[in-house]
Amino acid sequence: MSSVEIKTLTNTSNPKQQQIQVAPRPQKNVWNQTMATLYLLEQGTILLKEQFRFLIHVPDKDKIEVPIRDVERILLFGNINLSTPAIATCLESRITVLFLSLSGRYKGHLWSKEASNLNVELLQFQHRMITNFN
Repeated sequence: MSSVEIKTLTNTSNPKQQQIQVAPRPQKNVWNQTMATLYLLEQGTILLKEQFRFLIHVPDKDKIEVPIRDVERILLFGNINLSTPAIATCLESRITVLFLSLSGRYKGHLWSKEASNLNVELLQFQHRMITNFN
């Protein structure tokens, strides 16, 4: 069952007559086909792996499917869960996963030792904390 947003509209020609409009509420998670980074922002999101794709599941909302081959890194903000198969896929596919607070403060990471940009990404997060650097 997907979550919905319900709006009540009043008929201007007859104010006593109301019409109810139901529209699905979109997820707050961010991804599109031109992006290599998957941003998971909505609290309670679960990232699953099914066949050759990630499934982004938010309770009471439609799932979003993302082809694994299109993802280079995943940023998790706050309370986001990863399934064990999703973690294994990230390690096997060299997909960097960064754990961040809701405000974007770096907490930790998951990446395989074969990942290529580890030092660069760590330096970027270290420099973000330097006040003169911003």
